[in-house]
Amino acid sequence: MRRMFCTSCLFLLFALATGHSAAAENTHAGANPATLKVVMDDNYPPYVFRDSGGVLTGYLVDIWKLWEEKTGVHVDLIATDWEKAQQLMDDGKADVIDTVFRTPERERHLDFAPSYAEIRVPIYTHIGIGGITDLNTLHGFLVGAKAGDACIDKLNAAGITTLQLYNSYQGLIQAAVAGQVRVFCMDEPAANYLLYRSRAEHDFHKAFTLYTGALHRAVHKGDTQTWNCCNGAF
Repeated sequence: MRRMFCTSCLFLLFALATGHSAAAENTHAGANPATLKVVMDDNYPPYVFRDSGGVLTGYLVDIWKLWEEKTGVHVDLIATDWEKAQQLMDDGKADVIDTVFRTPERERHLDFAPSYAEIRVPIYTHIGIGGITDLNTLHGFLVGAKAGDACIDKLNAAGITTLQLYNSYQGLIQAAVAGQVRVFCMDEPAANYLLYRSRAEHDFHKAFTLYTGALHRAVHKGDTQTWNCCNGAF
């Protein structure tokens, strides 16, 4: 999984650096907009997160900078809490949303570019809790989740509605470390990073994989110009 992720990131960086894309070649002909507003989560390590000084960093920040250089289109990165990021897109205040899973509900108002990373979404439990092996055994437990996360739909569909929501993955991990929640769902790359940084990697383990999703970029439904601009340059 880690090797696949690194390979996909290197491929994206190489493609952007070499400029082998029709979208990049058409920029000077006026095919692309002058500015692209891209909204995303700001707490999704290692793809995108803020360092100790609050500066946005991560693989996607570097990739979008390269995209900007090759296309000549200014990228206005708007990174914030995930639920707010989705609301900005819904309100028409952004052209593209990144780090988004494809779901039937989101397909109603978004057009998705091809996925660029496969992500497992496990249920994590404190080492003091045993017996949670699937969705059926999860009933009756308070489950932590990030507000706006696709895993909420999966849990609700299985009749699991006792959820405690947090604005960010970092907030969820802090609550777990503090003992406020002992079971939670989280995308595996972010969980690995944040648990290790909190020195809590030995306190929580993966009980089972809830589902496997994929990261996409998406535009407003029917916005073919922006879709072609983005999809062709990656």
